[in-house]
Amino acid sequence: MNEVINKKIKKLNGTAGVIIKELNGNKEFMYNENIIFPAASIIKLTIIWDLFKKIESQELSLDNEIILKRQDKVGGFGILKELHNGLSLTIEDLITLMIIMSDNTATNILINNLGMRSINNEINRLNLKNTKLQRKMMDIEAKKRGNDNYKSQIDI
Repeated sequence: MNEVINKKIKKLNGTAGVIIKELNGNKEFMYNENIIFPAASIIKLTIIWDLFKKIESQELSLDNEIILKRQDKVGGFGILKELHNGLSLTIEDLITLMIIMSDNTATNILINNLGMRSINNEINRLNLKNTKLQRKMMDIEAKKRGNDNYKSQIDI
């Protein structure tokens, strides 16, 4: 099986990182598992993890309400950028939009409310060595400065 997978990977253009695990959790195949890639939307899983740790400790509630402001809205995917300012959303609404609609505005609002430091502290606590949250969604200026969000397959 490893030989078949290796042949398929070698046919790809670009760089691939792959981990295939058996259902019982034992690692079966790893390829470039430590190479660091831009995280894209997978970084949202760390945001959810930090959120649920705060909900579990009762620092936050899924029912906490946040008001959508004009300055919160960013481009890219999502619908919040199209809705009216002053809209009341719960943390649960924002999580739902972040995951189901890949809503960048919802993601940034959650980052603002949790704090980037808190999310990165949780990433460190989980021992995710190659995962970093260094910018909000659609922050092109931060990206130009070299601040991007990263992860490797081994961290997933």
